[in-house]
Amino acid sequence: MATFEVPPLEGSPDPAADGGGEFELLLQKIREWLGSGELQAQWQRFRGPLKGLAILIGVVLLLRIYASLISTLDSLPVVGGLLELVGLIAAVRFTLTKMVRKSDREQVFADWSRRWNDFRGRE
Repeated sequence: MATFEVPPLEGSPDPAADGGGEFELLLQKIREWLGSGELQAQWQRFRGPLKGLAILIGVVLLLRIYASLISTLDSLPVVGGLLELVGLIAAVRFTLTKMVRKSDREQVFADWSRRWNDFRGRE
């Protein structure tokens, strides 16, 4: 175990009363560090990874909540089959109304392509 001794600051009347001046020295170092602009440089450097980490944590949390909700609904006897039936009816209805005619199909694919490009930030 290492022991560090910090000398008291100059101009301190009684080193024993201040406890050696460590706290004032720490405050001085923090003020110098904040005033140097190093904090802003570090924030710019770590902002991208921190944002990515926050998004990752948010997605994992959302997926855990979603999985627990689905497992709760699946544990109910009738709900699982009923939701499958609703999904099947929705898929068949979408297919019959939007995928039968060529013009409707092209419009759906163009809309999906536009949305995908908007999501990716492309024109």
